[in-house]
Amino acid sequence: MVSKVSASTKVNKHTQATASKIWTVTHNLDTTAPVVECWVDVEDTVTKIIPSEIKVISKDKLRIAFLRPYQGAVFVKK
Repeated sequence: MVSKVSASTKVNKHTQATASKIWTVTHNLDTTAPVVECWVDVEDTVTKIIPSEIKVISKDKLRIAFLRPYQGAVFVKK
């Protein structure tokens, strides 16, 4: 897992290296209304998808659920 925060654009990238139905993302953006964009590996192609659920755990953490296990990346924006 690699997480980076850019102070000027307020974007966090979380990389999910192991396929999972649930991704827990610590973004440290101090918001309960983040913009979430998910990109996953599907048959060797990177595809943008809409998760089945996004749950805000706190102002710095969220949980993303998918119908099947995926690996890929999520961008969280403030």
